[in-house]
Amino acid sequence: MSALRRAAFAALILGLAFSITLSQVALAVLAALWLWRLRDPALRSTAAFPLWRPVLAFGGATVLSALLSGHAAQSLVAARGLWLVLALYVTADMTENARGADRFLTWLGLAVAVAATVGLLQVGLCPGSGETGWSPAWLYHRCGRARGFFSIYMTLAGVLVLVLLATLPRVVPSGAFRPQFLPAWLAMLAGLIATFTRGAWIGFAAGVLTFLPSSRRAHWILVGLVVVAAAILVTPYEAQVRFPVLYEVRTRFLKLGDPEEAGVKERVY
Repeated sequence: MSALRRAAFAALILGLAFSITLSQVALAVLAALWLWRLRDPALRSTAAFPLWRPVLAFGGATVLSALLSGHAAQSLVAARGLWLVLALYVTADMTENARGADRFLTWLGLAVAVAATVGLLQVGLCPGSGETGWSPAWLYHRCGRARGFFSIYMTLAGVLVLVLLATLPRVVPSGAFRPQFLPAWLAMLAGLIATFTRGAWIGFAAGVLTFLPSSRRAHWILVGLVVVAAAILVTPYEAQVRFPVLYEVRTRFLKLGDPEEAGVKERVY
C-alpha cells in the first residue's frame, strides 16, 4: 500500500501541472487510502487535520445554502466540488514533516514550470491566422494564450498563481532563499503573464501584498514588481510590432485601469 500511495501522490503532482483528470483520479485514490488507514485508532490520534474548523464551516455553509436554495438536489450536485478539499489532508498525510512538504513543493514547482514553459512556447511559436506553422498541432492549437497542457488558459493561470505564491519565499533573499529555484519560478511568472489572464494577475498581486508584512526583505519584491510593470509600460513600439505578445501584454495591462473595458466592468460587478 505504501508503494501505491507514493505512486498516486506522484500522479497527483503531475496531474496538477498537466491534467485535471489525472489529478482528480489520483486524489480519489489517495483519499480512499487515507480514509482506509484512518480505521487504525493509533493513526487517527496522530493524523493531521489542518484548518479543519474553517474547512468545516465553509462546507457546512455550502451545504446549508444548497438545501435552502429552492433547488436542493440540483444545488447539492453542483456543490460536489467540496470533496476536493481532501487534497489538503492527503497532502498533509503524505508529506508528514517540513522536509516532506519542502520536497513536495520542489517537485510541484518543477512540474508546473515545465507546463509554463510549454505555454510560453505555444505563444512564442503561434503562427498567424490561417497558418499551420511548423510546430506540432497540439502545441499551436489555440495558441493565442498560454494554456500548457490544459484545455483553457484560465486553468493554467490558476495553477500558476497558487504555485508561484506557495514558492514565493524561495525567491526572496531571506532564510528560505533558494537561488537554484529562481529560474523555475521566473518561468512560471512568465507563463502567468503569457496567459493574459488579468484576474489571475490581480490574484497574484493580492497574494504578494499579503506576503509582504511577513517578509524581512519585502523591498526586493516591490522593486521586482515595479521593474516588471515599468518594462511592460515602456516597451518600444518597434518591439511590439515585431513581437505581438508584447503588444498584447501591454494592452491588457493598461486596460486594467479602464472603467469602460468589459472585463473591468465584470470584475467591478
